[in-house]
Amino acid sequence: MSFPPEIDVAIIGAGAAGLGAAHALKNSALSVIVLEARDRVGGRGHTIMAASDITFDLGCGWLHSADQNSFVPIAEQLNFEIDKTLPPWRGADCRQGVSSEGARRFHPGTRRIL
Repeated sequence: MSFPPEIDVAIIGAGAAGLGAAHALKNSALSVIVLEARDRVGGRGHTIMAASDITFDLGCGWLHSADQNSFVPIAEQLNFEIDKTLPPWRGADCRQGVSSEGARRFHPGTRRIL
């Protein structure tokens, strides 16, 4: 296998995060390469046909946060059903028992980490 002499972005791993990053960069002016050690893409999200009429998910069976998940447009193009209900950790209920000061400090911190 040969690679171009210069690559702007090398994405390590062709799981959800790597494929999402590549998808986000596909219309940029950057040259992008995705490197995966396995013989397939998908990471934990791997589906097999266990029999001619049985589809079986190995690993994750769903993708969360449809309101911001970069795979939603791809899933929509492939006519997958999409549940856009916010996950429980994104709503007000997730702060039950946490002071408003704690919640105020928590969310900006997670954005900096992510």
